[in-house]
Amino acid sequence: MRLVRLAFAVSDTLRHVGMPAVYAGSSYDGLSTGVSGAVVFHAPYTDASAGVYVHWMPSPALLQQVTRPEGPDPQAVALGSAAQQAMHTAIRGILTAGGWQVTDHFNSAAGEDYLKVTTAPAA
Repeated sequence: MRLVRLAFAVSDTLRHVGMPAVYAGSSYDGLSTGVSGAVVFHAPYTDASAGVYVHWMPSPALLQQVTRPEGPDPQAVALGSAAQQAMHTAIRGILTAGGWQVTDHFNSAAGEDYLKVTTAPAA
C-alpha cells in the first residue's frame, strides 16, 4: 500500500506543475496502452527492484509511426527519442526540486529506460 501512495504522490507532483501524468497501477498490470505523458507505476516486488517508476510515453499517433508494419518512420523515431530524453530530464528535475530522490533504471526485460523514485520529500 505504501508504494501505491508514493506513486499517487509522484503523479500529483508532476500534475501540480502542469505535466500530463497518469498512475498506471502495478507493474503486474502492465503499462496502460493509449496513454501519453508521464506514466507512473509501482513494482510490488520483494527485491531491490521494488519501488515507484516513471516512464515517458509518447502519443499513440507517434507510436503508430514508429511501429508501423512497413517499418518505422525515421523522423518519428528521431522525435520520439528526443522527446524521451528531454522529458526524462524534465521529470527528474521536477521531482528532484519537489524533494524526491530519483535514479535511472534500465528495464532489461522491456529494453526501456525508467526513472525510479526512491525517497519521498520530507514532511
